[in-house]
This record gives sequence, structure tokens and C-alpha cells, in this order.
Amino acid sequence: MSVWAGRTWENNVAEYFKKKGYRVEVRVKKGSHEIDLWAEREGEVVACQCKYFADNRAVGPDVVRAWRTVCQDLKVKPALAYTSKLTKLTRELAKEYGFLLLNPMDVTIAYVEELKAINEGLLELLEESRNAWHLK
Repeated sequence: MSVWAGRTWENNVAEYFKKKGYRVEVRVKKGSHEIDLWAEREGEVVACQCKYFADNRAVGPDVVRAWRTVCQDLKVKPALAYTSKLTKLTRELAKEYGFLLLNPMDVTIAYVEELKAINEGLLELLEESRNAWHLK
């Protein structure tokens, strides 16, 4: 895994949060903690840990436990963005601890939804232009 691929994943997840209306900081330090993504919206604060793992490497429960401790210390909502699999225990703990979980499909769907909205707006403009053309 290259550092660049991990950075690209972080940036894609940051864009996901921005599309959802969050103000996002990437790779920040809060107190003694290093945070991959710090996202704020209407009083809600989310600290997201981004894990860019190979397909054959699952995210284990220690990642969730450690991140929960950080987020409790900072009094923020925990999030985990991951590119591989989660173990069953990891998924159960994340649910129990109230984590927001994001995988590549979540991030991609948000991007496609934005493209769809842009395309619908373009189609409306084209239709209006076509109608105005016929009125000439």
C-alpha cells in the first residue's frame, strides 16, 4: 500500500463529508491526537479514522476500540472509513459504540448522486434552451 493511495482515500472521504454539508479538516492535531478527518456541521463534530488496507487484510477490533477512546476523550462522534473488510467483531463493536462506518461504495454513491443532480440541472437547462430556440 502506498502512502499516496492512503492520502487519496482520505481526500475522497473528505469530499464525501463536504457533500453532506460538513466543514472538513484533513490530517489535523487535536490535543495529543492525530485525526485523519475532522468534520463539523451544525454543532455535530465527527472524527474519522481512514484505513486504506489491502483486500486481504481486515480491519480488526483493536482499531475500533482505540478510536473510540480517542473520540471519547475529544467528546466527538467516531467514524471509520475503510477500504477492505471488517471482522465480525469489529462491525459489532462499531455498531455498539455508535460509529459512522463508510466504505468505498458509500463514498462512490455520494459522488454519483452529486453527478446525477448536476446532470438533471443540465438537462433542464438544455430543455429550456431548446424550447427558447423553437420560439425564435
